[in-house]
Amino acid sequence: VVDVMKDTFLEHVENFVVQIQDPSLLVLFISNLKPGSSENLLSLNMCCEKFIDIMLHRDVDLYAMPIITAFLQKDPPDMHGALRHILRYPPEKQEKCIDYLFVLSKDARRVYQEALATHDLRLADMVATQSQMDPKEYGPYLRRLDGLDKDRKAFEIDHELGKYSSALFHLLNAGAREEALDYCLDHALYEEGIRHFCLDNDALRRISKTYALHLSNEGRHGYAASRLASINEWQLAAEEYGKAKQWQFSLSCARRCMQSSDFNKFSASLADSLRNGGEPLGAAIIYSQHLQDTSTGLDVLLSACEWEAASELTCREDSGEYRERLLQALCAAAEGQLDHLEDLRRKLRERRDRLLVVRDYKASLAEALNDLEVNLEDSSSDVFTQSDASTMASDFTFASRTSHATILSDRAAAQRREKATLKRKKKMENRKVRIREGHPQEEEYLVGYLHRILPNSSTMTPIRSLVRGMLAEGLAAEATDVEDSVDEYIELSRQVAERVGLQLGDDAGVPERLTMKPARIN
Repeated sequence: VVDVMKDTFLEHVENFVVQIQDPSLLVLFISNLKPGSSENLLSLNMCCEKFIDIMLHRDVDLYAMPIITAFLQKDPPDMHGALRHILRYPPEKQEKCIDYLFVLSKDARRVYQEALATHDLRLADMVATQSQMDPKEYGPYLRRLDGLDKDRKAFEIDHELGKYSSALFHLLNAGAREEALDYCLDHALYEEGIRHFCLDNDALRRISKTYALHLSNEGRHGYAASRLASINEWQLAAEEYGKAKQWQFSLSCARRCMQSSDFNKFSASLADSLRNGGEPLGAAIIYSQHLQDTSTGLDVLLSACEWEAASELTCREDSGEYRERLLQALCAAAEGQLDHLEDLRRKLRERRDRLLVVRDYKASLAEALNDLEVNLEDSSSDVFTQSDASTMASDFTFASRTSHATILSDRAAAQRREKATLKRKKKMENRKVRIREGHPQEEEYLVGYLHRILPNSSTMTPIRSLVRGMLAEGLAAEATDVEDSVDEYIELSRQVAERVGLQLGDDAGVPERLTMKPARIN
């Protein structure tokens, strides 16, 4: 009913309750409402709330058990609401309801803790008594709580139950601000503490510094720095911003609190950290603009192949020496790319040729095995000796540099792959695997290797950046050589992919030429 016509059912829940009348039948119906049988948890909780609302307005005494059932049928179960509802009834009725609650929850200890969370000691004592807990276990504790004022009692209960945020709230209401501050720090209630002590500068500084240390230990250096900056702890904030690689903020904070000599030392340390941490642009700016060390800044940019920034720096400094270093670096990078592209072309040819050999071997073996099966079916003898199998397999082996390993059939290889666990597959994917010629999985290895060395964005992007840098510095001939080599690599990649049945990926990143390709004269 609920699954098929949820909206209609919710509109007519009251008619449903009136028609059923029998509370035990309502209990049975409500207890069978499950999250999986309705659209989602929201639908389940809406149904339970609707039942509770209608039965409360019709006959609280008659529908006591269905109401409690509806509270506990929610997801998560509303034990607190059920206990609060039980307090509506006279003592005799309360005892029956609590017994029923034990049956539904199947956890008397939890019911006692939820009763304690209501801060109603009489209810907690009733639940503990009916659950047959040892009076020595709960009696002295409840009597001690009974001697406390309202907020202190609530604090003790919430602390005992691990509800630290609520405990802090009641401790503040009790007027114990110093104790509340210590409690806030001891239980890492930093956000709550900042809200409660926002007008107390000393307390706010203490909480913020402790919170920042906590954030830093978790590796959240940017958040730690922001918290420290909010209380004017500039030096600590500068250090945390530096760890977060937010070097502009780091320098700004450092400038507020350091003398010139200390600032230069800090800037040099920050630049070294950025350089080693893969942030060459930031490091170069600090070297050239804040430390007036343009030479080191240029070295950083050239080492990281940041050609555009290096070109701008040499232009700004207007130094022939710096431009000569840039030109030398561009030429060296071009030579390196030419060697790299030649190496890629060599590997493409080698892996293509080997893959075709492997596939030919496997096709020949599969054909021979099929012929053998046909011969066996046609033969009057059903005996296939080990020597027959050995003779057949010996004719079809992979040529290996170390040995002649018999290849297994596609069917057997597929069965082994299917039996391999997901954990093993992931482990094999994440580590670099080297497979010798003749290995049963050599074909898969070669296909994967070819995929990795086909054109992709990680290969093409640095080359395009280099060509742009060379053209900007007047090295058109050298740039043309690089793009010619790229064209050869791309054309060979297309031929290889077509020959072995692969496709260039969406991230191939094949660029358009930036240099003019000379026309051929016949």
